[in-house]
Amino acid sequence: MEAYPADYLTHNLPFIVLSGLGSAESLSLVDSAGSSYPVLSHDAIVIESGSPPLTSHSADQLLRCFLELDVSNAAWNGRPRRGRMELAGYYIKAVGRKYEVPPRKTSRLHASPSLSPILDDARTTHSSSQASHSPLSPLSPGSPIFPDGVLTPSWLRKHQDIFPSTFITFHEVTSDAHVNTLHDNQLKIELNNLRKSLGLAAPRTRFVVVLLGEKPLLDPEIDERLTSIRRGTSLVNTTSLFYLAKDLSLVDIQSFALSVVSALQPTCIDYYRDLSKHARRKKSRGIIPPPTSPPIRGTSQTLAMQGWNVRYSFKAAVFAEFRQEMVAAGRDYEVAYEGLLGQDVIGSVASWSPRFNEARLLADVIAIRILRCLLWNGQTTAAVQSWRSHRDRIRHLVDRQGKGSATYGWKAWEARWSRVMAEIIQKSDLPLFSEDHTSMDTEAALRYPSAIYSPPEKAVLFGERLPPFSFLHHPGYWFAQSAGCLFARRALAEHIPEEHRMAPGQSPASQVSSRSYTYDTYLCPEPHVEYPLPGQEGVDHSKLRRDVLTLAVRHFEQRSQRRFVDRLLLDIAREYSRSYRWKDSLNILRPLWENMTWRQDGWWSIVEEVDWLLCECASQCGDGESIIAVNLELMSNVFVPMSGRQYDLNRCLNGLQPLSSRPKIELAAGDVSSCLHAIHAFKTAEDHVGEPVSCQLSIHSSAHNGSEPITLSEITLAYRGRVEAVVLRHKVTAPALRPIAQTVLVNLDLAYEEKYAGPPTDQSSFGCESKDTPPLVGYADLRILPGHEKVFGFVLVFREAGEVKAHNTTLTIDQDLFRLDYTVGHDNEGGNAIWWVNDGGDMKAKRLVRGHPSLVKILPRLPKMHFKIPTSVDQYYTDEHVSIKLELFNGEDEQAEASLETRLLGQSRDTPQVSWRQHSSRPEAVASAHIDENEGGTAGVLPGYQIGTLLPSHSVIGTVNFQAGPNPIDYVLELKVLYHLVSDKETPVSKTLPLSISIVRPFLANYDFSPQLHPDAWPSLFLLSSNQGEEHCGIAQLWGLTARVASFATQNLIIEGLDLPILAASGGFGCEVVRTGGDGIESRSIPPRGSQETQFLLDVKKLSIDDRRSAVLDVALSIRWRRDSSGSSLNTSCLSVPRLLIPSGEPRVLASAEYSARGPSIVDLVYTLENPSMHFLTFSLTMEASEEFAFSGPKFTTIQLVPLSRRTVRFKLMPYPTTHGRWIQPQLHVVDRYFQKSLEITITGGSETIKMGEKGMLVWIEKGT
Repeated sequence: MEAYPADYLTHNLPFIVLSGLGSAESLSLVDSAGSSYPVLSHDAIVIESGSPPLTSHSADQLLRCFLELDVSNAAWNGRPRRGRMELAGYYIKAVGRKYEVPPRKTSRLHASPSLSPILDDARTTHSSSQASHSPLSPLSPGSPIFPDGVLTPSWLRKHQDIFPSTFITFHEVTSDAHVNTLHDNQLKIELNNLRKSLGLAAPRTRFVVVLLGEKPLLDPEIDERLTSIRRGTSLVNTTSLFYLAKDLSLVDIQSFALSVVSALQPTCIDYYRDLSKHARRKKSRGIIPPPTSPPIRGTSQTLAMQGWNVRYSFKAAVFAEFRQEMVAAGRDYEVAYEGLLGQDVIGSVASWSPRFNEARLLADVIAIRILRCLLWNGQTTAAVQSWRSHRDRIRHLVDRQGKGSATYGWKAWEARWSRVMAEIIQKSDLPLFSEDHTSMDTEAALRYPSAIYSPPEKAVLFGERLPPFSFLHHPGYWFAQSAGCLFARRALAEHIPEEHRMAPGQSPASQVSSRSYTYDTYLCPEPHVEYPLPGQEGVDHSKLRRDVLTLAVRHFEQRSQRRFVDRLLLDIAREYSRSYRWKDSLNILRPLWENMTWRQDGWWSIVEEVDWLLCECASQCGDGESIIAVNLELMSNVFVPMSGRQYDLNRCLNGLQPLSSRPKIELAAGDVSSCLHAIHAFKTAEDHVGEPVSCQLSIHSSAHNGSEPITLSEITLAYRGRVEAVVLRHKVTAPALRPIAQTVLVNLDLAYEEKYAGPPTDQSSFGCESKDTPPLVGYADLRILPGHEKVFGFVLVFREAGEVKAHNTTLTIDQDLFRLDYTVGHDNEGGNAIWWVNDGGDMKAKRLVRGHPSLVKILPRLPKMHFKIPTSVDQYYTDEHVSIKLELFNGEDEQAEASLETRLLGQSRDTPQVSWRQHSSRPEAVASAHIDENEGGTAGVLPGYQIGTLLPSHSVIGTVNFQAGPNPIDYVLELKVLYHLVSDKETPVSKTLPLSISIVRPFLANYDFSPQLHPDAWPSLFLLSSNQGEEHCGIAQLWGLTARVASFATQNLIIEGLDLPILAASGGFGCEVVRTGGDGIESRSIPPRGSQETQFLLDVKKLSIDDRRSAVLDVALSIRWRRDSSGSSLNTSCLSVPRLLIPSGEPRVLASAEYSARGPSIVDLVYTLENPSMHFLTFSLTMEASEEFAFSGPKFTTIQLVPLSRRTVRFKLMPYPTTHGRWIQPQLHVVDRYFQKSLEITITGGSETIKMGEKGMLVWIEKGT
């Protein structure tokens, strides 16, 4: 925007003048040159004060605080500024005690010297009828736009830089009490004079006084003096007089300056509102004011009424912009714009007249101000549409009235107009396109990222389809568009005829006159400057384009638009090359060539252009590295070969001046589109340690047909996951004949170099590279012909397990003039690898269908040490000593040092310990192994149980032992043999055998606990003294425990014995366990699912006769058993028995039955009543009659029992005859007469004649009785 007058484009802000504050060196004095503003030099009105400026420290601080509120250089947007509240922006200027302003009206006629005689006559004739106007009015003869101009930039400077809205004068108040009155009176006189002078020069300007004193404002003396000054100067308004104490801090001074400007804000706004009203009143009159002088013959016509309306609308818009009312300003600017481009204003001006270019300039200025208003209000899409509308309207205007749009002048304007848009966007500092997010807070930075274009605003109709160029793009877009117009400008300038390129002094007058009607020189130079003859100075079009392109690159880089950045950089390099600045062009092209995205996108035509341009620049600069790199790429057949050019990489440096050093070039496959391609493939996706792995490396040349072969000096393959690299070196093995086959397979034998004795012994950890590790070297013919492919096959042996991947392949060309290392990565290879097979001289390709052909997974060495279990047991039981026989067989071809690790895994916390016992049946199978403790301690010793050195095809037999617990559980016995071959101790091999072992209970039992009749007599209370010496003198009871043991084993088990150990007893008693039935159950085999029964008698006797507590007894059933096989070990299993409760304080009735000695037809039924309590009890006994039997005994009787006594009641039962055995049910009711409680009858065990049924006791009767 530097081509336009600065006053036209300055953002208008309320103007405040600070008078009398600061030293003369720090003040910006008003320019009083007559050329900058008419009549200012000779008709200026001086506003002057005799007081010296305030130069104290407080005054300087106050001046800086006021100037900090100046936002004339701020961005063109309405966002509130930090710390300014709702304060509007201001333009603040500090001046001295003298300030000059021009007169508002002209006092006499001013004109050029050529018009002076005519004007003198006019003054004499019409001196009495002259109308006075502004020196800048088209009606004033001294005005630069007299008589038919519309506007001049001086009018904007008048209101922005000369006539302030507020005039603030600063004075000091003394604190000397002797001269206070005198000083105050002088101050009143001086302020009145200043106010009067300002009223004459600028009646609407507000006069404000700021007084600085040493005492605080709340001091009564200061308040009284300020009141006197107000009355003496008529400054009664609170916003007309301010006071500041000098001893305040900087923060207080800043607050004071902000409060003064905030208080003056309504006054400043009203000042420009009054000016707007004045302009509207003039417009509403609808008449042209009378001129200062009458029309003069020979001059042009005066300004039409439509021109005056444009003038008034423009003034109203500017005053609205002063008030920061950008919406109203935009409307007025649009009215002025439409009027200016109407047929009555610019349409009536001839194109050869200077007023035509002045009108075009004003139209551009109004359009720029409209764009500023639209962007201020956030109307981005409307701003773009306004920009395009102005461009189209000016084109139509130039085509209709001017020299047309096919001239370099029009393209120069288009370039300038695009750049203006970019600079307006930058000046507006839109959050969407903000370049510096560091100054924004986090929320704003996330809300306004650096975008490429702005979406349409809400004012755009919903659903309306807008073309992409209707969106507001970032400034780089407009800079790039400007660069395109500059290119077209240069192209049109180059068509200027040579006779028009001569200077005016060297051309005939006719040609000079013809140029003025042919070329549009609006804001651009004449043809002889636009495109000068050789040897003459003129416009540097390349520099213009480079500057604009550089500005565009910065914005596109900020938004990561990589392709557009590459395009712009290429244009910059072209311009440098056009100007023969090869070094600058090379500095741009080399980074562009390395990082351009066109290579990845396959845009080979533009890549080729970059290559040739870079090659030319490198040749001019003697850059051998760039020449080699570019020629390697140009040899690829993706480019169009240049006719007559010999593609030979070895001779590309011929013709250059001798280089200072031998070039060494390092390139990668992603940085260049080379004619050499390398693909690595493993034959299999998986293999094992120590096994040979087949590999193939394919080198293909896609060079142009007819180009020279490329001879590689060396090929280096680097792997991830192994230590050694593979190096293939060039060695001519046959005459250099051109082969017929396109693909040749070469099988190589790799070996370590001769300076190394053998494979490395100091190997690094897996996956690490070591520079000291010797490579594997092979030799082959590395000449690659154009369009041919060489496949190198070789075998690798890996010593460690893991993933091995071909990392990269480096192709080296080492010549006398240069060295080139071209590295091809194999990370992205997938699906395109081919495995070549030589089938009787014919090459056949087999595609490797897997994701990563350059990756092989090396599995651990296949273990050839085998586990064998000679005899297996189907089931293991609790409390058993588990012994598993194991045979370890060595299937390796050589001796192996082995060890065995055992681990028992289960859900129990107490896992039994596992032991290994080795007892080889063949002693020669294990060689003697000796470990020297003085040589590193346990270094080289395998963990676990040492087996020793096992000979090939031999085995070792042993057993794994552990003791099973008492609870059933499932275990996993993990057997792991770890070994290494004697010849390769660095490669451990392991094999694991998991065995599932289920531990179950071999036996389960159920129990029957019943009372028995104790044969001994109970103790008597009358004979107690005679039993005091006995250990147990309490009541004795006999109980029977019947255990039925069932086998849940899967094979026969031998029960060696059963015991009933007492675990715990409580209740004050003694107990003795007696087995019944002898030892018939011992040493007997119990089959699977079989059961056996045994009975234990528990003789329980209370320790004291007075103890009536119930006894609690905890016992367990201990079973000693073994398997039914020879050599089986004896095991002991304990089965839990429910807790036994023995009551001893309640009466009970015991019943027993047996056949009479007289015969089975009579059953003796005995009932025993026991009273173990200390109470006298009476029982009623009633025997019910039955149809099944007859009985003898008491039908009804009463029995009285004294404490600690028992009695027996006998019945004889004679059942009725029957043909089969049956159960009869005698019913005896025993009732405690005192408590009226029936006693339950309990049968005693040990007899099959009696049992308990659902309704009571049952007695078995044999058949026939």
